[in-house]
Amino acid sequence: MNEMIVIGLGIFILIIVAKCVILLRFLQKLSKKSYIKYQKFNAKTQLKKIDSERVKNRMMESQIYSESKIIQDPDFLTFNTEIFY
Repeated sequence: MNEMIVIGLGIFILIIVAKCVILLRFLQKLSKKSYIKYQKFNAKTQLKKIDSERVKNRMMESQIYSESKIIQDPDFLTFNTEIFY
């Protein structure tokens, strides 16, 4: 009789351990999937930041180019030299 109880408890404990292992594997897969989603989201936000920085740099370059174009304009230089005379 005691042997049957011990065997029954052993089987019960094995079933609980197996369920815990299955649950832990499921949670591990779920966490990997969520981490991959997080990495993709983070990569997208980084690309958006890089794109916005590129736009800012292009705007700055175009502004610098337009300012240098104004300075190189002969009328602008003539106007400036007339002020000094």
